[in-house]
Amino acid sequence: LGLWRPGLVAVPERAAFVERNPGLDLEETLPFLADVSWHTPRETAFLRIYAPHLVLNALVLVGMLVFRRRLLACLEESAAWISGDGHRRARLCVFAFTTALIFCYQTQSSLGFYFPGIGGWTYKGWGGARRAELEPDRAEGRTPTAAERDFLERAIVFENARFLPGPGYVTGRAMFMHYEGGEVLPGSYELTNMVFPHYYFGGKHVRVSDPKLFGAVLRHSLANWRRVGGRFLLPKRFAYPNHAVYSPIDYSGYPDPKGLERVTFWHLTLRIDDERAAELVTALQHLDVDVR
Repeated sequence: LGLWRPGLVAVPERAAFVERNPGLDLEETLPFLADVSWHTPRETAFLRIYAPHLVLNALVLVGMLVFRRRLLACLEESAAWISGDGHRRARLCVFAFTTALIFCYQTQSSLGFYFPGIGGWTYKGWGGARRAELEPDRAEGRTPTAAERDFLERAIVFENARFLPGPGYVTGRAMFMHYEGGEVLPGSYELTNMVFPHYYFGGKHVRVSDPKLFGAVLRHSLANWRRVGGRFLLPKRFAYPNHAVYSPIDYSGYPDPKGLERVTFWHLTLRIDDERAAELVTALQHLDVDVR
């Protein structure tokens, strides 16, 4: 649970809750968390990643020295267990897996198994997406045609505008799948079942470096799981949700994925009025990918 005040701007109810319970305002009570939040090596300095890891390793080393006798006894018991009679293959598998865990922690390999793990993302320094006016020097797109509006508005959850703190303009991205029968329906990168799909495809919503592979992944996901209410290996109602957050899309009733021909990416701009009603005002298609 991380109740960071910048992330509460669009949720007045939560902001009011924190006002009534100031001890839960982590920005005030635990400000150091913003300085130890997790970032990938591509996004931050080397020491910010590995300095906390070095400190924790030093503490572990001190603990090993203090309790060295008990530690040696445990290691001897483990060695005897590994070389014991019966189920030798299973014992070796447990040993190999444990060794891999220790190795990836010590080397900070990107396997996801290390303690204390991801410190969490924060919203420190982030501003709201809502703007009072459209910026004249920014490509906001054009007024969508009636045919475009028919499918563009399927990607918008208009009722969520009631959570915004005031009127203005909000711009967001949308992805659409175009089928050979003429259907144009919303989708998202959640169909790839990848935590960071831009590492594989060259930039989320910006470019697709391998269109055929991208299309194959989308078709496979739709054909095997998503059109019947599941995700990856388990039904959606049982499966652990995707690590990355995407708006939920119901893919039941979508056409045969074999007919998927193109994927387009758009910037959509909404106007929010004083009554918190949303209206699509401009649309800009910035990418059209042939995935056949």
